[in-house]
Amino acid sequence: MESTLSFESLSLVGTTDTVANTFIKIIEDLSDISSRPNFFHQIEREHLTQYIYLLKEHDVYSEPVVIDLFRMYDDPMLVRSMHLKLKECIFYYVNTEEERDEEVLKQLEQIDEWFEFNLVQYRDRKGQIEVIQSGQYIGMTRYTDTNYDHIVNLRNVLDILSTQTVA
Repeated sequence: MESTLSFESLSLVGTTDTVANTFIKIIEDLSDISSRPNFFHQIEREHLTQYIYLLKEHDVYSEPVVIDLFRMYDDPMLVRSMHLKLKECIFYYVNTEEERDEEVLKQLEQIDEWFEFNLVQYRDRKGQIEVIQSGQYIGMTRYTDTNYDHIVNLRNVLDILSTQTVA
């Protein structure tokens, strides 16, 4: 009897750099490069890298799985929540009396800066900041990904991967 494993349940074990590079390689390999030579554009690569870095670094005590990444692409408010947790990590890291690795701090600050610029408050057609009226995030300011329209192909590949199984 052959067993299968859902791709979404795979753990993202390893250093953040390794996980990001491996996942990018998987996406590139699964992309139909012959018909779309520029499928995996730099913006998609950067976007995926930043999402993986946030996923891995926002909570040092958790070991994320692939479905967590898929959920991030479906829920900008989840991404916002992770971003706020990352900010807490940075605050703690800066204010602790323990010895700090300046390279780690710099990396965390770069992730924070990228999300400050790319995950922004959603404004309606009148320019008003929108507050969520129902559901899990009721009463919170809605956030949106400024790259949403530029990562459609990446989102499509991730949607396909989310339904796959590994033998």
